Amino acid sequence: MRARDFLYETIEIISEKTSADELISYIKPMGFDVEKKTGTTVKVVVPSANRFDSVQNIARTLPGSTVSADGKVIHFDGATVLVKPAEAQGGRLEKEEGQILALDTTIKEHLNGQPFIKVAIGTRVVNAAGAVKVPGNVKADVEIVDDQGTPVAWISLKDGTTPKGFGHWGGVDHLASDPEVSAFVKGIKAAFGDQFPRGPTYGVPIKNPKLKALTVFGKDFGGAPGRSNVDLVLQGHPTLKKGTRGSFVLTGAHTWHNGDIPANGYDPVLIVRFSADRGNFGIAGARISSYPSTGRPWNPLPKPAKAQPMKPALDVSKPKIGAPVPPKGPMGTTPAPQTGISPTV
Repeated sequence: MRARDFLYETIEIISEKTSADELISYIKPMGFDVEKKTGTTVKVVVPSANRFDSVQNIARTLPGSTVSADGKVIHFDGATVLVKPAEAQGGRLEKEEGQILALDTTIKEHLNGQPFIKVAIGTRVVNAAGAVKVPGNVKADVEIVDDQGTPVAWISLKDGTTPKGFGHWGGVDHLASDPEVSAFVKGIKAAFGDQFPRGPTYGVPIKNPKLKALTVFGKDFGGAPGRSNVDLVLQGHPTLKKGTRGSFVLTGAHTWHNGDIPANGYDPVLIVRFSADRGNFGIAGARISSYPSTGRPWNPLPKPAKAQPMKPALDVSKPKIGAPVPPKGPMGTTPAPQTGISPTV
C-alpha cells in the first residue's frame, strides 16, 4: 500500500479535533522531518527551495485542509502544520514564532467554547480570542485579537530568562535628536571617526527615564497603545494565570507593563558594537542600540587622544640668551680650546 493511500484511509476515522500525534503519524511516512510543538500543532522542516511544493504535497494528503495566504501554514481539522525552512532554524525569529504560537495556543485552550476570555495585559483588560504576528519593523511582535479579529493589545517578546537571554531593547536611529543619543554618537565619532573597529563593545548608561521608556516600549511611548507603543514587554514562555472574576493575567519569566522602567541588570544603556553589515549614524561597522546593562560586557567610550603641541626648532646659529659667551683672543679670534696637554719644553 502506498503511503498516501494509507494516510487517506487513516484520516477517514479522524476524531473531531486532530492531535499533533495524529498529524505526525500522517506526515512522517511521507519522509518529512516533523516535530510536535503543541497538542494540536506540528512543525515540518524542509529545504527553503522545496517549501512551496512540500506545503502543497502535505495539503493534498490531508483532505479538506486549507493553506494560509502566504503558503506557509496548513490548517486541518482544528490542527496546524507549520512548514519551516531548514536554513532558518534555531535563530531569533524561530524562537519568536514559538512564543507567538504558544501564546495563541494557550488563549484558545482557555476559551472552552466561549468567543473570548478576559485577559489583563499590562495595565489593561481586553477581550482575547487569539494572538497573531505583527508584520513590519515596529516594536510589537505580537498583537492580541478579539473574537472579530480586531487587534486589542500589543506585546514585545524577548527570549530567555535573564538579561543575557535576548539581543537588545531596541534601536535608536529614530532618536537621533535626543541629547543623550546625540552625545553618544559624537563620542563614538570623536574616538573612532567614521569607521568603528572590531573589538570591544562600548556603552554609556541612559539617564533620562523618558529615553529609557522610548527604547523599551516604542517610539510612540506616551500616546495610545499600539504597534509602536506596546502594552507589555514579555520575556520567556507566555503563560495565563487565573485572575479575579473569571479573568486571566498574562505573565512570563519577566514582564514590564507600559511605563515600568526595567532595573536590576535590565537597565537600558546605549551600546555600540561592531557589525559588518551595519552603519548606524553614518559610522561604518557600528551597530548602536539600547541594551540591558548586564546583557553583554561593555566599556566606557575611550577619550580621544589630545594633540601634543610641537616644540619649536632650535636655532643653532645664534647663542641662546643668557648663555656664556666664549672669550675673544687677539684680533678678535677665538682661542683654541684647551686640551689639557702640556706643551713640550
